[in-house]
Amino acid sequence: MKIFQWTTILLCASVLCWSCNKGENTEVPAVTYEDVNGVWQLKNWTGEANNPDGTSYTFDDVVYVYVVLEANQTFELYQNISAIGAAKLSGSYSLDGSTIHGSYKTATGSTFWSDAYTVSNLTENGMTWTAAHATGDVQQFVRVEAVPQEVIDQSTEVRAAMPVSMQGIF
Repeated sequence: MKIFQWTTILLCASVLCWSCNKGENTEVPAVTYEDVNGVWQLKNWTGEANNPDGTSYTFDDVVYVYVVLEANQTFELYQNISAIGAAKLSGSYSLDGSTIHGSYKTATGSTFWSDAYTVSNLTENGMTWTAAHATGDVQQFVRVEAVPQEVIDQSTEVRAAMPVSMQGIF
């Protein structure tokens, strides 16, 4: 009788596990350059980055971040982090399936982003970037019409040979 009970329990558990996995698709669909083309404003960020002085900053320290992603694989990043001030960084990016990665232009060439990001929850009005290696680094963007002119006017373009800590938010 006990063998029958254990067999029944194992059979039920197997069916339950099989039915829970049925139809789940964990793959994130490929993202195209046309999908991400546009102006995006950072609305939320759970993560941490480093200031030039070695201290760290979080979303609470972010005044604003705008990123302009062009279909020709270039970007402009306008950010104002309290300890650094308003800055404009530019460079190139590429997509590999649902992963975005890129590099900043510098006076001596380029510097890679600190991580690659999985693009998910992509709609006409928003998207989420999740860092591949930095656990808990999730950035949520909303599409906007344009970078405000006052942001452009305040931003100093950074093209010097930047140490890693001087990079943008990504």
